[in-house]
Order: sequence, then C-alpha cells, then structure tokens
Amino acid sequence: MPVQRILFVILLYIIPVSLIAQVHVTGKTTDSEKKIVSSATITITLNEKVITSAVSDEQGNFTIQLSDVTSHNYILHATHVGYREKMVLIIVPKAGNEVRLGNVVLDKESKELAAVSITGKENIYEQKADRFVFNVEKSLEATGSNGWDAISKTPGIQSNGNTISIIGKSGITVMVNDRKVQLSGDELFAYLSAIPTENIAAIEVISNPGARYDAAGNSGIINIRLKKNKNEGLVLIGTGTYEQRTSGTYTGNISYNYRKKWLTLYGFINGGQRITQPVEHQQIYYPASLWASENAKHITRNYSSVQLGADFTLSNKDVLTVLTERNLTSKTKEDHNSLTNITGLSNYKTDSLIETGNHINRDLNYTNIDLTYKHMLDGKGSNILLTGDYLQYTTDQDQALSSVTYAPPASDHRFNTASYAAQTITNYTGRLDLEKQISKGLSFTTGLRTSFTTTDNNYLFYRGYDQGPLIEDPNQSNHFNYQENVQAAYASVNKTGKRINFVAGLRAEYTDITGELVDQHEINKQHYLKLFPSLNYQQILNQNSKLTITYGRRINRPSFSDLNPFKYYINQYNYSEGNPALRPSYSNNAEVTYTYKEKYSIAAYALLTNNFFQQIPFIDVTRNTAYFTRQNLGKIDAYGIHSYAPFRITPAWSVNSTLYLFYYSMKLPYLNEMLDYGQFTFYGYLNNQFTISAKKNLTAEINFNYQSLSQIFLYRYRPNGYVDAGVKWSFAKKQATLAMNVYDLFKTYPQQQVVNFATQHYTFKNAYESRYLRLTFTYRFGKQTVKDRKASKTGNSEEFNRANN
Repeated sequence: MPVQRILFVILLYIIPVSLIAQVHVTGKTTDSEKKIVSSATITITLNEKVITSAVSDEQGNFTIQLSDVTSHNYILHATHVGYREKMVLIIVPKAGNEVRLGNVVLDKESKELAAVSITGKENIYEQKADRFVFNVEKSLEATGSNGWDAISKTPGIQSNGNTISIIGKSGITVMVNDRKVQLSGDELFAYLSAIPTENIAAIEVISNPGARYDAAGNSGIINIRLKKNKNEGLVLIGTGTYEQRTSGTYTGNISYNYRKKWLTLYGFINGGQRITQPVEHQQIYYPASLWASENAKHITRNYSSVQLGADFTLSNKDVLTVLTERNLTSKTKEDHNSLTNITGLSNYKTDSLIETGNHINRDLNYTNIDLTYKHMLDGKGSNILLTGDYLQYTTDQDQALSSVTYAPPASDHRFNTASYAAQTITNYTGRLDLEKQISKGLSFTTGLRTSFTTTDNNYLFYRGYDQGPLIEDPNQSNHFNYQENVQAAYASVNKTGKRINFVAGLRAEYTDITGELVDQHEINKQHYLKLFPSLNYQQILNQNSKLTITYGRRINRPSFSDLNPFKYYINQYNYSEGNPALRPSYSNNAEVTYTYKEKYSIAAYALLTNNFFQQIPFIDVTRNTAYFTRQNLGKIDAYGIHSYAPFRITPAWSVNSTLYLFYYSMKLPYLNEMLDYGQFTFYGYLNNQFTISAKKNLTAEINFNYQSLSQIFLYRYRPNGYVDAGVKWSFAKKQATLAMNVYDLFKTYPQQQVVNFATQHYTFKNAYESRYLRLTFTYRFGKQTVKDRKASKTGNSEEFNRANN
C-alpha cells in the first residue's frame, strides 16, 4: 500500500476517535480577595492519573477539553507558587458538553518562602543544556529589524555580506520553527529579511542537534522560533521603520494573532524597499602588473510577503496546523559601475583601464505550504506527529554587462555579454514521528522522513565584441537539472533522573542524487547511505552547577548553485562558477559545557571536518585572468573555548558578555604546494542594557563586538568590530513603542580578505553600508502581553536553504 494511503488511513482512524464525547471545562483562578491569579497550573485527574493540564491566562481564565469521557467524576487541581493546592470535584453532565466552574479560589500559603525569588522575566540571552538562546523580543537592538538582522546580531554568529556562520566554525543550517530554510546567499537574505522581528520570539543556536533533526550543517543549526498568541482574543501589531543610509529606505508590517478556544490564527503581511550602495575594492597581483578595481553598486530591492497560519485544537489530544508562506513581490535591481586600473609593477605606471557597467534584474517567487497533525497518545507525554510540506521556489534573472578596455596606443576594445537565468525548485517532504513515554523519566522517540527535490536551471549566455552583435555562446550556456532524494530514519532514547540526564540517538540517511548537464550530455550520480550518531549527557554536580557533554556527526551538502556550473561575469577577465562534481563534507563535533547557576557557562569544543569544500580563487598568471570556483579541499579542524556570563553592574545597568577563543588548523596540498597553517582568533561581544527611567519606560543599549585576525583556508581576515547604540521609549500603557538605533557607529565592521599563497595574491574589501540610522514605531492593538508558546514543527526541514548559495 502506498505511504500516502497509509497516512490517510491513520488520520481517518485517529481524528474521529479523538472527537468523541468532548466536554469543555472553564473557570477562573482568583485569590481570597478576588484578585486574579494568572499562570496557575490546572490539572485534571481520574483515579489519581493525570488526564490533561493547562495554564490560566493573564486574566485567570482557563479552558480544558475532556475527550473520551469514561466517567462523570473528575478532580481538578489548581496550583501556584505561594498558594495552597485547590481541588474541585467535576461532575460531568450526562447531557451537554460544558462545565462552568466559575471562580476557583486559591488560598495563600501561611508561611513565607524564604530565600526564594520567583520571577517571570525572561533574560535577553539564555545558555541551556543543548543550545544558546537569543530572546529577540527582549532586545532593543533588534527592534524594527528583520530575521536576517536579528541573526547577524546574535552573539557568536558572524555575518559577512550575504553569508552567516557560527564563530570559529563552518557549515551552518538555518531553520524556522525547526523547518530548514532551503535558500542561501542572496535568496536566503531576501527570505529572512521578509520576516519582521515583531514575529520572532527567539533565535536558538544548537551546536549538536539530536537525531530527530536533519543531519545537514557541519557546525549545527540556527533556529528562528516564531511567536504565537496564547491569550484569548485578537492582537494586532503594526510597525513602521525608516532607515537612513546613503539613501532612505522604509518597511511596514502588520502581524496578527487571534485565539478563541479551539482556534488560533496568526501571521503577518509586510513590505518595503531597501536601497544600499556598497563599494567593493579588489586587488589582484600578477607577475608584471597590479589590477586594482573599485566596483560601486546601487542595489534596490522591493519586497512584500504574507504568512497565514492556523492551529485547530480538535480535542485536548489533537492539534492540526496549517501554515502557508508566499512572497507577493521580490524584485531586485542592481547597477554596478566598476573601474579597473592596471599598473605595471616595473614602472608603477598605468598601462590600461577597464570600465565596466553591469545591470542585473532579479525576480523571486516562492510558495511554501506546511501541514502538521499532532495526536497525544496518552496523558503522559506520548504523541505521534505527521507532517507534509510543499515548496516551489523560482527565480528569473537577466544580466547585461558592457566592458570597455582603454589600452593605448589606439587598441581600445569592447566586451559585451547578456545572460538569462531561470531556476525552479520543487520539493515535497513528509515526516512521521513517534514519541513514547516508556516509564517515569524514560522515553523513546523514532521517526521517518522522506524528501524529493527537483531543480531546473536554464542559463543562456550571449557574447559580443566591439560593435559586433551578441551571439549565443554554447560553451557558456547550460541547462542543468538536479534531483536529490533523501530518505531518513532515526531513533533516540531520553533518560532523565535526579543527577543524570542523557539523550542518545542514531540517524540514518540515504541520499540519491542525479545532476545532468543537458546540452553537454553529462550525468553525475551519487548514492550513499550514512549514519549520524548523537549524544547529549548531563551530570548535575550540585544545586548550582552541572556538566554537559554533547557529540554529533553531521553532513554539509553543497547548495544547488554550488553545483551549477554557470558563469557569473564581473568583467571579461574575472568571473565565478559552480562545480557539479562537488561532494558533501562530514564533521565530528564534540563539546563540553560547564554551567553555574543556570546563568554562567564555559565550553570547550572540537570540530573535525573531512572533505571540506569552499569557494576558492584561481589566478591565472599566464592569461591575466582570475576566477572563483568551488572545490573539495580536504581536512580542516577547529578547536576552541567560549563563555557566556551576565552581570549587573548597578540596578539600572546590566551586561551580557560572550567570549570566544578558537584555533583553525589545516594541512593539505594546493597548487602543487602544501598549505599548512594554524591561527588563533579572539571574538568578544558585550551587550549593555540601561534603564534610564523606569517610570517613563525609557531604556537604552550599547553593544560592542570585536574579532581579531582570523583565517579560513586561503582567506585571511583582518581585525574588525563595531559599536551599536539604541534607545527605546514605551508609552500609552506600553502599547506604543518608539525606538532609535545607530549601527556600526564608527564604520569599522566591513571585513577585508587577503589571499597570499604561492602565485595567488589577492585582496578584497566590501565597504557595504554598515553604518546607518533606524527609527521604528510600533503600536499594539489588543492585549498588551502576548505569551510565546512553542511553535509547531514542520517537516520541510531539508529543503529551503541551499538554493543559490
């Protein structure tokens, strides 16, 4: 029987059974003085067994659904810190489906709790057993920005242009609600930029994900966790942002959350325009000449997108989630004006000039639909999760390049090109996960995942010289088809105890890849089955400290554009291309973390990567040309320590510090020589938060970031850093917020790359507009506090981050 029919039969069986005899129990938790008691834990038992539970909202209200009613006498338990437990007998009527309890009154404890401080305030940063959490909604610096900017401002994350990585490591996977974003490079930037921070609860950095997660990403996962409303009623948040760089840009966003008993609706619609004017500086050294280029860009991006989500609580055991994302507009126009000065190294005089104009228009469209069904098997935490996802992503790009070489005497000539690139990516993903509570403190999780991806890239290239016409160049045009099917199965065991906790898992992934160059009649196939073990062991040393040991084996597959061999020209002497023969890299990642008082942590890690691949330069000293391609290079190792510590200097001034010290080691043959190096690098990030006026809700932040000299493969990065500052004012009973932020105050962040090995001598600096001013106004309609809850997992977690790297 086909898998689709089996899943359909399971759904037909589960849903009707779970809808039988539903009863709604409602009430409100208060104290003896009729004051609201919010966040009380409500539990219903039958014969001393827990049937279901919930938490009262900020108004003390709660609603619990009882399904499969087998008795007419249940007991409700209401508990809260500082109050005695309240028990209420629930008499289920023989007819009808609702029990109204009215006020459930909790009596205060007669004794004070000594030396215990209870607070619901969430820190801006948290170091947990298996991940580092940046609570974006608590950050002033992230106010009014987007998903890309928020990731870039996460401690320990480094962004350079349109790439991101974990400090001291390579190969990262980006996920949203545990679903991998199958885009990278410009497309990943565009996608994440469409997610407003008003819809982001937190960003999680997971260095060693468990077996349940996909094995992609050598150094782990960055997971964006979106918000959902947990309160009854409707909440609307409107945000308007203005940014001033060389040109002014704007964004607008309206997000909504609606929850009423069994239904939750959420999502956003946003749009805007971003104009940037970066300048790239490049120097290439040939034996007899220096080619120095300055490329001034003017990039305009107009975008709008919409997200629509719905959670249907079919019963207290069944939840169905439907989520769809679609961009309405994503158009990018780039105008490049480059001037290359060629200077003789013997006389330091200009030999010739190359003036190049490059005009690019890119149109992006994507649709993503996720369906998730979760069924609780019992009241002890056992559940089954079914997901199905569909993704279609298309880009159309046209590029016109005109390059004129002025070479005296009277030997000027013109080089013209035009290209048209169309790409379509289609992905289907399905998952089945089962979590079973075996006994108290022991659970077992297993699951299956299947993913089918097809990519169609059609690239037409036309070339012309001087005043001649543009003629298609069959050596440059290509039609590249790519199919990737990944089937996975996993199992893990979770044991929790008073002093020892551990999760041990094993994941198996079978990958079937076919890459076809249609015009060249070339077919490249790969088939491999790999195993990926993982371990998370935690030892409670005493009431203040614990030790955590994690290990995981990971895979880093090339992005779709890494494999596509089309050429992207900067001028006739400088271009980049993909490599269809690339193979994935594999890594072993181990980390030991010591945590003190759940606040301070220090960790040591080792990341050993085999078959490492990267974009690398090739400078042809005989033809005076330079091009960039991708290659598997060999083995690269990284070792390091990092720490996180929050401090309170004064009642109004708190500091969060993140420090890294890591070492990169590589030894491999390259260009008939041995590349052998090791490099220590220091990274530090200080987040300073100030309360200027508690009465007026006026706060401020100043953040410092610094990284010393570093090197990855041939690329040596010079020291750089930045200082950000911001101030925020909340008013109108905290429903309105006005924030102003200044980024890279001293314009010190752009990195400079240097390559100096054998015949490869090259420097590059992208002076993008890292210093800018942002003004943000936000107004919240509805309840002022929106509690975050864990977002539903979706299954399209392998297919939305490797397109167009």
